Amino acid sequence: MNTLIDPLKRIARDLVDKKLWPVAVLLLAAIVAVPVMIGGGSSSEEAPAPAAVAAVAPAATGSKSLVTVVDQAVTGKEARPGRVDDPFYDPPDPPEPASSSDAAPAASTGGATTGGATPSGDAPAQTSPASPATPGSPTTPAEPVASSTYYSTVVRWYSGAVGKAHPIRRLTPFGGLAETTALYLGVTKSNGNHAIFLLGPNATSAGEAKCSDDACRVFGLKSGQTQVVTVRAADGGAARAYKLEVVRVSSVPANAAIARKMRARVHADGRDAMRKLWQDAATAEALRPIQYDRYTGLLVKSATETRATR
Repeated sequence: MNTLIDPLKRIARDLVDKKLWPVAVLLLAAIVAVPVMIGGGSSSEEAPAPAAVAAVAPAATGSKSLVTVVDQAVTGKEARPGRVDDPFYDPPDPPEPASSSDAAPAASTGGATTGGATPSGDAPAQTSPASPATPGSPTTPAEPVASSTYYSTVVRWYSGAVGKAHPIRRLTPFGGLAETTALYLGVTKSNGNHAIFLLGPNATSAGEAKCSDDACRVFGLKSGQTQVVTVRAADGGAARAYKLEVVRVSSVPANAAIARKMRARVHADGRDAMRKLWQDAATAEALRPIQYDRYTGLLVKSATETRATR
């Protein structure tokens, strides 16, 4: 340090002796500034580090619970499709609650670890592109699998004294073929099994039944329910009232062959009675959307106008 300052001091004294003191003042100021500048630089080997910028780390995927939105099936009466008392309406099962495993995020693949880092010393795994699927030959839709059960309906039909309970086949005509008061169509599934009946053109009914149409031409009764059916005489005589009581509607387990045979059975006069009832416009309109599923043994409503109940 002195080796730098001593020559400057000598130069300053010479300038003062020669009356060049303004130059000496500037030189003296330089002498004072030199050690300050040199001393500031020599006290520290490194420049001060800039202030660290706080990094906002993204929230971990699993740090917040995932909200799973489940479309709840509408089973309230206000929003149900069709009429509220339709015996063909089968409400959907309530949705199952979402489990904790369903809400957990899926594990990442391709060699990535938590936080997106690659394991030390390992290169990221390379995923080969999937080869395009080769179109196969067109397949024929598989035939529905037939149920291994059939349905049995036991009823009482009487006018005076309580009648005897007896099982009935599908398309059993009540009142006979000549004047069919009601026709048994089969079973449907709607909050339990219903036995479904079609009224003849001259009949009306009242009681515990659920109706499929506004005029209640097609109605359903569950086990233990009763409906009073009133029929006007074709010759203009007094009307007659009958009680239709469904004693039991049940599904019967059987092997596939027996179940298929029992589902195909109909009353001997059933198809003829159906053809006669089809001639009446109001009765045919109520009957038109009803379809018999021979694979399940159940009646369903179809948008297609067909005589599938035959």
